[in-house]
Amino acid sequence: MKHLFTLALLVIANFVAAQAGPNNPDYKKAVEIGLGELQKGQCQPCIEAYERAFVISKHSALSHLRAARCAQMCNDMAKAEALANKAVEISWDMAAQVLQNYTDDPELTPLRDSDLGKKTLEKAESAARASGFNAELAKELDLLKEEDQKYRRLNDEYHSKYTQDSPEYQSFMHDWLLSDSLCLAKAEAIILQYGYPGKSLVGESRQDAIWLVIQHAPLEKQEKYFPLIDAAAQKGEMRKSSWILLVDRIRMHKGKPQIYGSQVVRDETTGGWKFHEIENEADVNKHRAEVGLGPLEEYAQRMGVTWKPK
Repeated sequence: MKHLFTLALLVIANFVAAQAGPNNPDYKKAVEIGLGELQKGQCQPCIEAYERAFVISKHSALSHLRAARCAQMCNDMAKAEALANKAVEISWDMAAQVLQNYTDDPELTPLRDSDLGKKTLEKAESAARASGFNAELAKELDLLKEEDQKYRRLNDEYHSKYTQDSPEYQSFMHDWLLSDSLCLAKAEAIILQYGYPGKSLVGESRQDAIWLVIQHAPLEKQEKYFPLIDAAAQKGEMRKSSWILLVDRIRMHKGKPQIYGSQVVRDETTGGWKFHEIENEADVNKHRAEVGLGPLEEYAQRMGVTWKPK
């Protein structure tokens, strides 16, 4: 059966990571327990764990589909359907991609093959059509996002193998800069035709594709398109957790303190990493929480930065 959506497995992986859960440790623990019980075939403990998680947050379509599978295993079809419907309500994009993708999340294969899974996929595709989903533009953004990340993924490999003044590394950097310029030209053409292509038009997994290219562009392009990106974030067409990266990056490039602590720079004294100056640093976690981000100390640990709250 040919479906409305085209899978882009890398995009799915990135999106699942983005949906892995809020920063509440109780939520994280509950969904981990729920998944573990599902994988063991223990349907009732699985349902109970996910219900504890959903008291804290109902943000994840993937977790709701897993909970629906647990309810299905327990023959509670009313609950299974309600949970599957909630997954579509949270993100028709994510729900459809998970139900189509047989490579990842094998615990959901029985749900995919069931009447409930097929019915849920039809509902997700219906919601996509109602939203004005543009499948061709979505494909174009999948390719654009992949191209934007191509050389960034290879950078560590080239950096470890070659010196920066070597012909090999210089050639790599030349290709990278050329790729970025071509990506920017494509992004600007898309903006000219569609405005900012947010989640209503291309689905939640591609809502940050144009933002990704713009945040890697020169400062003048970042400033030019910031009002467009800002409007999309305020309307809920893209995640504010992405938006803040551009906010901080523009401020840093203009020599101003950042607000959310997203930008790290090389410490010339130690050779390690440190945060670019943060405005009102004592309130940074308050500002981060307002846009759905966890404490800066957790981010610092992931980024290899030594930082303590003031």
